[in-house]
Amino acid sequence: IDSMTEEAEVSMVFYTPEAGITTVFSIAANFGRNQAPSIEVEIKHFEMLEGARLVQFLVVEAFVCMFACFMFVDIFYEGRDFVEDFFDPDQNPSFEICLKLLTDLLTIIMVVAFVAFRIGRVVQSEDETVRIVSLLLQVPWDKPEQPLDLKQRRFFEGTRELLSLMDGEEFWNDFCNGILVILLMRVIQLTKLHPRLALLTGTLQKALDDLWHAALLTVLIMSCFACLATWRFGHEREDFANFFSTMRTQLEMMFGEFPDDWHDSPAMEAYTVLYILIVFLLIQNFLLAIIVEAYMKVRGEIEDNEIEQEFLTDVFQAFQGRLLGKLRGWPRPRLLSHLLHKWRARYSIGYRDLLRTGLFRDFDAIESFMNHYTGYDFLQPLIIQDYAPKQERQDEMVDAIELRISQLFNLHAPTLRELANKSKMRFEAKHGSRRGSALGRGLATENGESHVTPSGCVPRTHCQTICAHLPCISHTAILVLDDSVRG
Repeated sequence: IDSMTEEAEVSMVFYTPEAGITTVFSIAANFGRNQAPSIEVEIKHFEMLEGARLVQFLVVEAFVCMFACFMFVDIFYEGRDFVEDFFDPDQNPSFEICLKLLTDLLTIIMVVAFVAFRIGRVVQSEDETVRIVSLLLQVPWDKPEQPLDLKQRRFFEGTRELLSLMDGEEFWNDFCNGILVILLMRVIQLTKLHPRLALLTGTLQKALDDLWHAALLTVLIMSCFACLATWRFGHEREDFANFFSTMRTQLEMMFGEFPDDWHDSPAMEAYTVLYILIVFLLIQNFLLAIIVEAYMKVRGEIEDNEIEQEFLTDVFQAFQGRLLGKLRGWPRPRLLSHLLHKWRARYSIGYRDLLRTGLFRDFDAIESFMNHYTGYDFLQPLIIQDYAPKQERQDEMVDAIELRISQLFNLHAPTLRELANKSKMRFEAKHGSRRGSALGRGLATENGESHVTPSGCVPRTHCQTICAHLPCISHTAILVLDDSVRG
């Protein structure tokens, strides 16, 4: 190295047979005339896999391929549903679903490309390492009769091939890192599938607008502080040498990492105290308040949600419902949900409603479907209670049914005195045997069979007509068949 030297680089190659790792250690120095000398150190590794480690790598890659297959099947079914919704005039497919499908498809392509190229390089890594190391070891450094140019050329050829392998490894490592980042974002996005896990995505979604404007305010104020600090301290301190260095220093200060000598000069002390008051205390707490407010809104929605259960319970019952649906002939949940969405103004859906859909395999399928889903507490018929007990509300519903039947078929409507007598009878029978009637004044029991007493009831000849024309009344339906009453 003399006064005319501007750049110098030293490269050393190390090989560790026990670990199967080849290392290139490089030191690059720049002796520019118009700037201070700079030195950069770089270390690169190339690892070969053989034996048991190679088998482990292939097993892991096999699991990765299985994961890609599962993703492809999921994309196929979701893509089919998206196309059906797209051509259905009653449906409005969202852009979010399309973006999710494209993201998953891109992820599968990247995973397949990575596995295909990576397996080939790893399987050949042992042969490549042996060839390059042998080439470097065969350089005749101990033979003075060999020209120096020949020795240097053979050495640098082997080193360039080794660096080329290392650069390829670095590229595929960065490629794999991109895949993992995409999968990380997808995992976070998928947490919105369950209310209890959607705290993160729900909070960000509700706070997105406020966070955007708060970010604009933060960047504006920090830029002003950066310009001030760079102009005042740039010629004295390295951490404020330029705008970007100042912004990096202020970011550290925002999280409590202040310079050790910030109180040495009055100017630096005044700048730091002003920064603490405006950015560290006010703006940072503004951001926290926005997040907390959005979180409380999400928590309120979860508390008001009547259908959510514990996460593992919902997962188990979701798989259970799909399995029972396949075995018992239930329709696809998506088709049935689209149909029920059209009936969203109704309080309840009954047996006949499901039968009219034509989606179930047979009558047993409808019965098993209703038996299964009525086992959930949140799917029980809604009983509206203001201040009256539940039994009294049911009595009121029976009275409403009788009144509506009378109006439909021009029958005698109960008078106020009759209603008062009926309420008195119910009150007297409250602590004894139940004698209430759905259509008459009471149920008479003879030989274990219940039938409608003739006083005040609808003639039996009209029962089938009533069942055919009776509209849906709240959550109670009464069918009169032969000599029995079924409610």
